[in-house]
This record gives sequence, structure tokens and C-alpha cells, in this order.
Amino acid sequence: GVLCADVDSSVVRIAGTTANTLFGLTVCDGVLELDKPAGVNAVSGVLALSGTTAFVVTQAANQLDGAAIDILVGTLQLTDHSQSVTGLEAVLDDEPGAPVRIELGSLASTTLTLTGTGTFEYAGLITGAGRLSLTGTGTQSLLSGNAYTGGTTIAGGVLVADNASGSATGSGNVTVGTGGR
Repeated sequence: GVLCADVDSSVVRIAGTTANTLFGLTVCDGVLELDKPAGVNAVSGVLALSGTTAFVVTQAANQLDGAAIDILVGTLQLTDHSQSVTGLEAVLDDEPGAPVRIELGSLASTTLTLTGTGTFEYAGLITGAGRLSLTGTGTQSLLSGNAYTGGTTIAGGVLVADNASGSATGSGNVTVGTGGR
């Protein structure tokens, strides 16, 4: 099932040293901190953000178990912790002007790796000094200009830049490996 966490102005923390088996989590409003040790699942399945004040903060690397990220409205803040997810989803039709973003953080070493095999479309903003890496066989479309600066690596799969203004791949270098397009 899916848990809808509506935490208002409070902070809810998922902590501990063992992996969670919770499959799917929707943050409706408030702050959710994922505070497991690096590599220990805090959320499996889809992590969805759906409220104008929905905010998810990661406190260590790789806590999302390759989950798909689906942002209707809200912010995913990696706080300088690399994460691997299957893909990014966000469509800006629901609440124009509401925040839809992923903040990588201030370290150039922070990497958001997309490992999926499906088709994903992300119309939100990606910011920070980190980088984006595609390693799966799927297709990820970036539908907005982005402001991340660490560059983009396409080692596998397809990256579609389908934005009206700005650079879908931020301001860093774009590297396409033999398995990428």
C-alpha cells in the first residue's frame, strides 16, 4: 500500500539501521527526512511528492532503493548525498507556479543516477553543483531548463532534452558513452 504522510509544518524522520519494506510513499505536505545509514532503504517503490509544502530531505546516500521519483508539487533535497532512482516524473499541469524541483546540493560529487528501463518525463527544475547520470536502458525526458552545474553522463539509455528555454542538461559538460543516446 501507499502511506500518505501529511505532516503539516512538522518534521517526520524515517531512521534506524534496517531497511524498510514500505512500498510507496506519498508526502502530501510537510518535511520528511530520510535518515537511514548510506545504502539502507528508507523507501522502496515510488516516492511521490504532492503538496505545495512537501519537502523530502535525504541525510545519507542511496536510501531510495531505485524508487521512481514522482513530483506533482514539492521538493526533493539530496543535501549532497548521491541517490540512484529508476527515473524522474513531474508534469506541471496541476498547480502552475508551485515548486517542482530536485536540489542536488553544493558538492560536485553528488550524483543523481537514473537506472530505469521505462519512459519517464520530468518537467521540474534540477539545481545544485551535482550531476545527472543515466545508466539504465530507458528514456528520460527533461522538459524544463535546469540549473545544475556538475554535468550529465549518458552511459546507457536515452536522454531527451525537450525544453522551450534554457538548458535541459544544466551548465556542465554532457558526456555520451557507447550505451547512451
